[in-house]
Amino acid sequence: MENEPNINLKNYMQNIAKLASNITNAHSTFIFLPKEQDNFQKNTNNILELIAYDSKETIKNSKISINIDSTIIGYVARHKKAIHISPFDRDSKHIGINYTQEKLQSILALPIIIDEYNDKIGVLFCDSQKTFAFTKEQCLILNALTSQITSIYELHKLTQTTTNKSDWNTFIKKSNKMIATLKPSCVDILRIKLSNLEEIEAHLGTGKTISIIEIIEKLIAQSIPPESTMFRLPSGDIVVILDNMITNHVENKILAIVRRISVSQKTDIKLEFSKRSCKALKHEEYKLEELISGCRKNDKKAKLELAI
Repeated sequence: MENEPNINLKNYMQNIAKLASNITNAHSTFIFLPKEQDNFQKNTNNILELIAYDSKETIKNSKISINIDSTIIGYVARHKKAIHISPFDRDSKHIGINYTQEKLQSILALPIIIDEYNDKIGVLFCDSQKTFAFTKEQCLILNALTSQITSIYELHKLTQTTTNKSDWNTFIKKSNKMIATLKPSCVDILRIKLSNLEEIEAHLGTGKTISIIEIIEKLIAQSIPPESTMFRLPSGDIVVILDNMITNHVENKILAIVRRISVSQKTDIKLEFSKRSCKALKHEEYKLEELISGCRKNDKKAKLELAI
């Protein structure tokens, strides 16, 4: 099932679309963002989804997707360059959205740099039925709005990783079931930390760092057997519950795969592995949540801080 954009993100984008229309007196304003990936195999970076719009027309179907290999909007996302054309003198079919029979005389499309590292680019698009409708000052203001959209999107992604309590409960439930099947003494907790997180964030910024953590998470998911369970904590640490017969093998496999990721010339990805047995669960001395919290390198007596 595909991920639906968070309703708060939609509300923020809707407000920005209205603001952009008010600033430029546009006939219509559309905000396209990269389609969120629905699984680890399917690459959706080349698909843009309409997340918000403001228009004097009635948009009958707001579920609009555009391939970046086609249309003017796709061109802007693909080349990360703004386009301002007037007179345009064409109908809306030429921009990939069939919403009006009237010819458009001016169009303005600006790239939204969501994640340049992974080529995730959105587009803010405005049109008008008047020629030379958009001034240089309005273009500069809209360009500032694209930066605001990027910041809101980064906050949205960060919020998703820190408030997903239902997924945490599901992870604990599935992990406890696996532990009961294999026996606690046969199961390890493997906690994986990006040890130079602050260094990478200083070089690349928060948005790109979050994207790198997401890439690492997907690579780890591909490295563990299907019966194992995995969860990304709010700190960015990734917890894997697995059969202790394969723990060392999985560690080596993860290291080998992650080495392929190129961050920058100034820094490399450094992973820190912490391991703890689940045998303490056998006599109900601890809960799984407590073992996960205490599973930190050089910190076997860590103060209890539950993940959620």
